[in-house]
Amino acid sequence: MKQKQQQTPGACSGINTKTTKNQSFTENDVVQAWESFKRTYSTTEETTSLEALYSLINLRVETPNIILQFSNRAFESLLNKIKPDILLFLREKLQNDSIQLQTVLVEIKDFASKTPILLTDSQRFELLASRYPLLYEFKEKLGLDFDIDH
Repeated sequence: MKQKQQQTPGACSGINTKTTKNQSFTENDVVQAWESFKRTYSTTEETTSLEALYSLINLRVETPNIILQFSNRAFESLLNKIKPDILLFLREKLQNDSIQLQTVLVEIKDFASKTPILLTDSQRFELLASRYPLLYEFKEKLGLDFDIDH
């Protein structure tokens, strides 16, 4: 474990010493820490939104930066709200104070270009659910049925 000792200027040896954690980490370590965060962090009113958000996030590691890529602007405010908690958790779990967290909204060109223009409700749902499987669970919990004729 690599640790740097930084001493406050003018302080006596051993007094007012701040330890900076600088443990190296791999992408696999980040993925495990992220999974741990998802299991432990939830709020009662936003649990469903957080589960949906987690399913949309793609992690990318460019040490010491951890980049959270997501494709749905609707979750941007929720992600920004919990970003400080994510950063604190990852720094503690990975024992590295130099970690920086970036969020990036990405455009899904490939997904949009292959989408037919006219879709029924059930086709639209199946298209989105194939990309985000958690939607099947939401459909079941909410008792939604898209096969009803109008």
